[in-house]
Amino acid sequence: MLLAAVAPVPPGPPPPPAPEPAAVASGLVEVEATVLLVGASGSEQARRERAVLSPGRKGLLQVSVALPGGGEPVVETVAIDLRLRLEGGEAQPAASEPGAAPVAGRDRTPLRMVIDSTAHAAPSGEVVLRSGGGEVNLPGSIWYEPYVSAATGQRVVVHLSARSWVQEEVVVPRTGISAAPAPVTYRLWIYRRTASGLDLVESPVLGSLVGHTASYTFGFRLEPARGSQPSESLQADLHAVEISDGVLTGTATLSGVLRGRPVRAVAPWGLRNGEQAFLTLRLPLADGTTDLGFELAIVAAF
Repeated sequence: MLLAAVAPVPPGPPPPPAPEPAAVASGLVEVEATVLLVGASGSEQARRERAVLSPGRKGLLQVSVALPGGGEPVVETVAIDLRLRLEGGEAQPAASEPGAAPVAGRDRTPLRMVIDSTAHAAPSGEVVLRSGGGEVNLPGSIWYEPYVSAATGQRVVVHLSARSWVQEEVVVPRTGISAAPAPVTYRLWIYRRTASGLDLVESPVLGSLVGHTASYTFGFRLEPARGSQPSESLQADLHAVEISDGVLTGTATLSGVLRGRPVRAVAPWGLRNGEQAFLTLRLPLADGTTDLGFELAIVAAF
């Protein structure tokens, strides 16, 4: 049986977002950390962990490694917290039209990966704080050294590879331990951008689980039409990827058919419990000259 307390969601709509909120990137970024032990006898892979980050928000990777030496299987153990943040640049969209390939040869400003690490060594009790990072294109990687052991002479080196996150059919917990996914409650406000400003279209409350998608279909008019029914409809999908260091990362998708043409737009988000995110999504119309703009305000309780 799953028991969980869901924080209350604010009852009223937030104020409309700024006219043109800046977007850091167009998709989430998956970072995989491979931990290597480097010593006089060579190097060996010790651990591998992964996290999915929303650019501009911190993510946490935690690893623990055992350092052998002097014929003993374990001389020292080191627990390392890696706090990562991606800044600037532009990520390849995590999803476009079904089956579409990434854009080849596209010029993109590299992302900067900022790293703060804390290493706790036992039995010595030594604590090592370090910071670093570097620029990385997607896909790409950098190296980072959070700890050097005085007891064994080995270096703990982390290879951090980054790529655009792609949603999988089955979500496997990072720890490899089967556990019931946490529930998430969303309050969603959907604004349509018009010549006169922002119009509130819908404001549903949705529920889902981490690793799953909450969906909502809404109707609207592109232009004055006869009758009382909306002339167009779109589906909004909120997909929660994972919770890391108190931050829930996910994607928001708008998709449907406008004037006979399939359209789809995706934006990433990263939220702490009760925080608000404002996202801008633009959908091209069939004439190729005008984009239909939407603003999504999202509050997540988990």
